[in-house]
Amino acid sequence: MKKTIVAILLFAASSDGAENFTGPAAAVKQAETAREELAVYWFGAEMPNWFEPCPIKITKSQSGRTWFRFSTDEDGRRHVSGWRMECGSTAIRHEVNHAVFATHFRRELPRWIDEGAATFIETEEETKRIRIGLQMNIKADRFTHFSELFKNSGKYPRGGTKLANLYGEGHAIVEYLIANGGRAKFIKFVGDVKVDTDGASTLAALSKHYGIKSAAELERAWFASKPAGKIAHKQQCRLVVYSSPTCP
Repeated sequence: MKKTIVAILLFAASSDGAENFTGPAAAVKQAETAREELAVYWFGAEMPNWFEPCPIKITKSQSGRTWFRFSTDEDGRRHVSGWRMECGSTAIRHEVNHAVFATHFRRELPRWIDEGAATFIETEEETKRIRIGLQMNIKADRFTHFSELFKNSGKYPRGGTKLANLYGEGHAIVEYLIANGGRAKFIKFVGDVKVDTDGASTLAALSKHYGIKSAAELERAWFASKPAGKIAHKQQCRLVVYSSPTCP
């Protein structure tokens, strides 16, 4: 998912029950339901209605894009506006998760976190596809080390393996952190992570909330958490030559 981020989400508790989305009825219903469920899932409560609705355009693509703008008013309050969403019907929940996170945090998030969280709440079929893709890249020695993933975190890699890894590894890290601390701790962690070019913000937040001191430590812990034989990361082969007629 790509977002156009510029440097007003204003809230208004609409008395007429105005929708937060406009577009095809089925898509609007699906998006409204996802918005309500995801706000409760991540933050424990429903969100107030947006001041302006988000138009949804349904496409034939299985992927999607969501646009919004961040700004800061003269009192230092953060706002979001300019909602617009284009996606296939199967990607609505994923895209709505981006909007829910933008509403809550009101600032740009590292891409691996934003996409990792959005893939984490997708269907089991989709998350299985993401896991399999990541495993294939790992076995082909095309893994992106977490230290690299955390750098230049405000940008998407240019296509190919690294882009796929941003989604796959983002999902894997989010899944690992939630499994080892729960959703509430994960949300606090995200609240402390800023977009930067050296990954320092992510490492500071990992240390603060999980006691993890480096990207390499997190990487080792994640690999160690996988069932034996499921993922072989840079596994070294050993050639053994026996001199006897038969192998033991």
